[in-house]
Amino acid sequence: MTIYILMQLKIRCISGIGCTLRLSRKVNVDFVVMYDIAKWTDTKLDPTKKTDDIRTAWGYNPTIEYYPFNDLNLRFYANWVGRIYDYSDYATSRFKATDTQNGRFSIGIAAPLGIF
Repeated sequence: MTIYILMQLKIRCISGIGCTLRLSRKVNVDFVVMYDIAKWTDTKLDPTKKTDDIRTAWGYNPTIEYYPFNDLNLRFYANWVGRIYDYSDYATSRFKATDTQNGRFSIGIAAPLGIF
């Protein structure tokens, strides 16, 4: 039952805002913020619900990149991807959803593939 109800959610992305700051020729800093709202507009499955709101989510992604070479598009990066989920009172009582915060730290190397 829960899987079917969750498939009925209509999720739309409201905004994603980012900014990039080039500190030097070799160091780049990015910060991206995302905002998302989940609403459930179908009243046939649960006629007792009084609101369409299910969840509000925020995401944030600070990144630092280092370009060690001037003539090669190779970069090393480190970033944090964080998410904050804030569920409505309806979602916490009906679906037993709990507000959560999670994230992950990533490091890596990125370079374009020169196959074309």
